[in-house]
Amino acid sequence: MLCYGISRGKRLQPVKRLVILMVWTLLATSCSGGSPNDAGQSGGSSPTTTLPSRIGHKGSFTDPLAGISFHYPVGWFVAGFSRTVSPKRLVVASYPVTGTQVEGDCGGMRALTTLPARGAAVLLIDYGPTTRPTSRFPPPPRHFLLRHGTYANYECFGRSYLFRFRAAGHDLQAHIAVGQLAAPARRNEALAILDSLVRAPR
Repeated sequence: MLCYGISRGKRLQPVKRLVILMVWTLLATSCSGGSPNDAGQSGGSSPTTTLPSRIGHKGSFTDPLAGISFHYPVGWFVAGFSRTVSPKRLVVASYPVTGTQVEGDCGGMRALTTLPARGAAVLLIDYGPTTRPTSRFPPPPRHFLLRHGTYANYECFGRSYLFRFRAAGHDLQAHIAVGQLAAPARRNEALAILDSLVRAPR
């Protein structure tokens, strides 16, 4: 929109002056910049910032006998709890795993040794119902991070992050193995599985 000025070189009659003054006022208002939002002022409440869930589309696993339930990303695989190995354990992985891979000596090792370069896996070992206050397992953090674990080359499970904590009413140990080329999002998916652990309905 163009804003026009008024020449000061001409003398105007009183009525014309009044009309032109009114028009000039309207034009000046239109050119002043518009709404408060245009001037950088808030026109309402700021949008709420929310953090996306570390697991987007997800499936769920529940073992009523063990009393444990958790969520895992769609496209991941779950080898149910071992039947012949104690303490019982399972593996959740971004690549195919089977129940036989959590049985036998060092149950879970075979699942972790097939870890792809861009993959991740969680080995969960269940030591049974927690015995607080005598339990040596600490409560879990609000959100698991890799720095909460202890990274080492473990005898049965290779290079992984070790976590010990109590959750879902159980004393638990977890190993998170991450491929050398795994994206941060893949690592976060593995950590979020631990975040989601709850007591399963019996």
